[in-house]
Amino acid sequence: MGNEVATREVGARTALTEKLLANARKPLNQIAELTGLTPAQVSEKYAILFEDHGWMTERQEERLLIIELNDFIQDARERMKHASDEDYASIARVVNKGMADMALRLERRKKLVDDDINQITRANAKQFAHAYDIALSVVVEGLRKEHPEITDEEVALYSDAGLRRAKSVLDANVAV
Repeated sequence: MGNEVATREVGARTALTEKLLANARKPLNQIAELTGLTPAQVSEKYAILFEDHGWMTERQEERLLIIELNDFIQDARERMKHASDEDYASIARVVNKGMADMALRLERRKKLVDDDINQITRANAKQFAHAYDIALSVVVEGLRKEHPEITDEEVALYSDAGLRRAKSVLDANVAV
């Protein structure tokens, strides 16, 4: 990276990076005012920080949640080390609440990803079924040309048998 937006892997974070992370959920113009940068510069800094291009893509949101959770855990560990006996329980409650909130946010994100995967799976299934229908139609048309004596009942019988066989193979190979 080599610029002022440093990540934990490179070394200690700069004050600008801390300010960017602390305000990442605010509107871009508001972050620009807080940092003294232009909105374009802020967006560029986030793109570098999140190792992606664009402004707050889903991947960046996910990365931000991970960074926030890591920061929260590190801060909590430090506070717990230096807590007095009477402060320990209250710090632990705050830590527990914060971690529960983070877990809820990550669970919501997981549900969105699961919904996307299900939508893609349904679209792929529709495409596969359409391709299969085309292939079956070509086979039936070829059979009718080569064997004009074949009846509609026989075609239906063989088609049904083929579909049942395909279903059993798919059921055996696809984890639900």
